[in-house]
Amino acid sequence: MAGKKLALAVSIGDKKYNYKEDAPIGYSLDTLLTPFRATINHIRADYRGAHTIYGSSFEVTDEEIVENAYVYANKFIKTLN
Repeated sequence: MAGKKLALAVSIGDKKYNYKEDAPIGYSLDTLLTPFRATINHIRADYRGAHTIYGSSFEVTDEEIVENAYVYANKFIKTLN
């Protein structure tokens, strides 16, 4: 896997503002993704970031899903090329 481009796509059930050290979750998303990033570093892959959608358990609208899917397909994926 050395040199391969890897990225994460993360669907998060809770609200974005809850993912801070001083919020109910108690950790930032970046902190929670640390084990994935460590694995990517271990296999010497090229980490290209994470695409996220928040509120997927109860709060996201159909319009937000469509917009997020567009960004994922037309912007985020292109960064991997």
